[in-house]
Amino acid sequence: MSATLHQYPARRAPLTLNQFMASLAVIEATMAWLLGKHIAILGFGCTRSGPVITVAAHPAVYMAAKGGAERRSYRQIGALRHELWTFSARGGVEICWEETVCAH
Repeated sequence: MSATLHQYPARRAPLTLNQFMASLAVIEATMAWLLGKHIAILGFGCTRSGPVITVAAHPAVYMAAKGGAERRSYRQIGALRHELWTFSARGGVEICWEETVCAH
């Protein structure tokens, strides 16, 4: 019997208030970049991994991702599949959106 050990990435410490305040300028610049590409912004915030901006699903988001978008998760509800997509923008800001796909 053999076992394979997987090394998991170290868990990041929560952002301090000062780190969050410093990331606001980066979030603001990224939001201006997204608005310049006519992408609707639904919200923003910070997670353990850093700043996150939530946008509305639109083909312009895929063009902004330049092939770097990846599906993070999905959930199936009847014939509909809800997919969560993300990509990293300039400054390390994560852009995410949810799409509803008919899986017939």
